[in-house]
Parts: sequence; structure tokens; C-alpha cells
Amino acid sequence: MNPLPNPQDLLRTARERTGLTAGIDAALDEALGQLVRSIDADSALPASGRDAAAERLLRVLENRLRIHDDLQRHPDILAEPLLPPLVICGLPRVGSTKLHQLLAKTGDFQSLLFWQGFNPARRGGQLAETERKADAVRFLEWRSRRNPLSDAAHYLAANEPEEDTYLLEYTLRTWWPVSYFEIPGFLRWVRLQDREPVFQYVRKLLQYLQWQFHRGGGRPWVLKSPPNLGYEAEIARHLPGARFVMLHRDPTEVVPSAVAIVRELRRLYGEGAGDLRKVGAWAMEEFGAAMERHLRWRSGQAPGSVLDVAYSQVRDDYEAVVANVYRFCGMELGDIARERMRTWAGDNEQHKHGVHQYTLDEAGLSAVAIRRRFAAYL
Repeated sequence: MNPLPNPQDLLRTARERTGLTAGIDAALDEALGQLVRSIDADSALPASGRDAAAERLLRVLENRLRIHDDLQRHPDILAEPLLPPLVICGLPRVGSTKLHQLLAKTGDFQSLLFWQGFNPARRGGQLAETERKADAVRFLEWRSRRNPLSDAAHYLAANEPEEDTYLLEYTLRTWWPVSYFEIPGFLRWVRLQDREPVFQYVRKLLQYLQWQFHRGGGRPWVLKSPPNLGYEAEIARHLPGARFVMLHRDPTEVVPSAVAIVRELRRLYGEGAGDLRKVGAWAMEEFGAAMERHLRWRSGQAPGSVLDVAYSQVRDDYEAVVANVYRFCGMELGDIARERMRTWAGDNEQHKHGVHQYTLDEAGLSAVAIRRRFAAYL
């Protein structure tokens, strides 16, 4: 048993490292306590995994302290105008990474680079981009050494576009930590929490990042993150005018593939993946409930307000999909943008970083059970 430092010690360390004391509100403090207690109670971490987990939480706390300090010093950050973003929604493993990368590479959208999400906060009043990028590179090198199969599950590169899951992480009010740790207690708690403050904070982070790198906001953000599914109403309230693209794939492929990602990511911090049948049961409930929320939200939307795209279309005819997305956004797909996405597609064929393998049996699931849980969606 290798317990994490308690929340008070983590906060003390973060404050010592940054030299800042203000910026951790009661909501974050509560979430930190819930997560630490759940990891300690249910995740048998080796000493190396405990240290890595502590550093992950310290990164969140240090960035929160620095972000708060910048927001206090520069109130004009929250005046940054955000154009209506394009939000790619759907279950995990539906082709959203490919579509997100293609759109980001066109140059017509603002996208979050991995290192910017990993360390969004400035340091010492300066951009200090070299130091922030170096942190991201070191983390990704550690990730690949610790478990090379994590690259096949979901490849990351420091200077490449990445999903806004890394922005959600700064609230500690998302299910994403289940990818790394066995945390049933935290999952029970977070399921009951209001997500409104989460997306309120994400808006601030987008303004903060835009203020740093795209001041004035001449392009819309392109966003995508599996935990966003089912929270379209909250996203739309805090990012007015948001346009939603919904990707679709058979849940009998999606759910076991998502469970297998957890298998690989948990090996980064633990000595094994734990009982994947428990992960399968959680995925069925979490993703099933998310899809039900999405369907309820859709029922109140005007026809044509959501663009639906099949996984097979993204896989087999991405140019037509991107052209359709541009039309949906009222934008024109130019020759330069088209050539940029072709270049990326040519350099990033499927399975470039290895084959991600998964089975229903490993997750303790059956096609019949999955189809029953997702019957309304299907």
C-alpha cells in the first residue's frame, strides 16, 4: 500500500513550487479530497505509480494557482471574444481523433496543442514556452517507456492538436481519472455533481489560451472530448453558438475498445489494469447515461442543428466529411486547407502507432447486452 500525500500536503507543495497561495476554491478542494481518498482506498499503486500520480495532481494544482494569478493580474483575459466553436461529440473510439486532427490541420480553426493543455498556465509572468513544452515531452517519453501500447491506444505528441479532456481535468469533476485509476468511490461522487461550473471554467481556459496564442480570436476553436457527450446544453450555454458534429459507431465496437484503452493507461500508474469486467460495467452505465442525456437534448433542437457523421465515413471518405463540416459551419474549404489535411492523412494512416486490440470477453460484455443498453440510441 503506497498512499498518496494527503490533499493538504499536495496543496502545500503546489503553493511552495509556485510561490502562490490563492486560486484553489472550495469546489476543487472537495474534488481533490474525493479523488485522493478513492485512489488510496481502491487503487493498489506501486511506489513509482504513487509518485507519478502525485505529480499528475500537482500539475493540476500548480496550473490552477498560476491561472488564477494571471486572471487577477490581467482581467482583460475574460474579455477575449470567442467565436462559436465547433464541438465534435460522440462516444469514445468513433473516429473523433481523426476528424479533429484533420480540421485542426486546415489552419481554419484554433486547436489546443497537447503541451498547451498539459501546462496551460504561464510561468513567472512570461510565456516560458520552452519549459512548458519540455515538461510535456518528458511526460510523453515516460508514457511511452512505461507502456508502449499506450501509443497504439491513443497516440500523443507534444506539439500536435489534442482533445480538450486536458482542460476538463483542471476541474477534477469528470470521469476521466478512471482511465488511470480504480476509483469507484470518486465515480459515485462525481456522477452526482453539477457540470455547469466545469464548462464555465473551460470557457475561461479557452479565453486564457486564446489571449496567450491567438489574441483577438479570428478563428473558431475546434473541440472534442468523450466526457463532453451528454453535456451539450451546458456547453452551449457557456460557448454560445456552438456547432455540434455527432459521430456514430456501433456500440459493440466502441465499448470494448474504450475498456481496452483503460487497460493500457492504467498500466502507466499501476502494476496491472485491474478487473476489466468492472471497467466494462462502468463503461456501459457511464456511456449509456451520456447517450440518453444527448438524446434528450437533441429532442429539443431544431432539425439540422446537429451534423451526424458515421465512423465509416471518417475512415473511408474523410475529404467529403470535412467538406460537409465546412458547409455546416458556413465556411468555405479552400485549396490550401484541403492540401494540408491531405498531407496529414498521408502521414498518419490507421495503425501507424500499432494496432489497438480488444475483445468483448475481456470486458465481461456481450453484444446482446450492449445493444440492449443502447437500444434507444440504436
